[in-house]
Amino acid sequence: MKGFSIEEKARAYDEAIKKAGERYNKEYTSTLERSTLAYVFPELKESKDEKMTKHIIQILKDNFSGEDTDKCIAWLEKQGEQKPTNKVEPKFKVDDWVVIKQ
Repeated sequence: MKGFSIEEKARAYDEAIKKAGERYNKEYTSTLERSTLAYVFPELKESKDEKMTKHIIQILKDNFSGEDTDKCIAWLEKQGEQKPTNKVEPKFKVDDWVVIKQ
């Protein structure tokens, strides 16, 4: 890709990953094609949590119906959108003294 600016390369990559993502998410895409796309574009690969959530949703859709099922599916999908926050505040600061009383 000689002669292309960084912005043009980035735009081309964004377009390529968009098309690959659309193909990756199609129902009729084969396992081989899906794994090839995930190899070329690692960001397409689903996490174990995403796979499990999709599997549970499919089980719910296949075996149950009704408003409660729809609420359960919406809740599951919402859980996948949330990003975990692992912010742990330290108990001690730099230069704190720790005294152990016996």
